[in-house]
Amino acid sequence: MQRLLERVWSDQAFTAILVTHDVSEAVALADRVLVIEQGRIAHDVEINIARPRRRGIARPRRRGSADLAAIEGSILQELLKEDRSTDA
Repeated sequence: MQRLLERVWSDQAFTAILVTHDVSEAVALADRVLVIEQGRIAHDVEINIARPRRRGIARPRRRGSADLAAIEGSILQELLKEDRSTDA
């Protein structure tokens, strides 16, 4: 589905809002990632990495470069930091 969405987006250049709980998917597909917590935007991250964002056809699940991994890691780190602070 992700590859289909990327292909259609490439052909049509449309705007879409996608909702996912998968940080990796969000970073791979989006130009901007918003994390919403308690009805408010908690994080707003722009993804300024050129497309396509895949290493190769042979390994479609391995989408990223070190840059994508760093963005994904920073989002996850922020989410985990907030989870710890609410548990205390």
